[in-house]
Amino acid sequence: MEVLPRTNRINLLLALDFNEVEDPHGVAKDTSQRKFFIHAQYEGGVNIPIWTAEDIEKALPIVRQAHALVSV
Repeated sequence: MEVLPRTNRINLLLALDFNEVEDPHGVAKDTSQRKFFIHAQYEGGVNIPIWTAEDIEKALPIVRQAHALVSV
């Protein structure tokens, strides 16, 4: 996971395929078609923009999914 600070938000960039993400809150965005994210080391995956503290709670299930995949 990469944390990309922006002026008014934080972007979480996760190394997951969008079609393998279970997103009950609909916050994940498919980044496979984007060329790049500024200041990101990796391409593709899933982006979750964090605008408010409530967005953190919505993003946590997806972050846990990504962690579970790399912990196997």
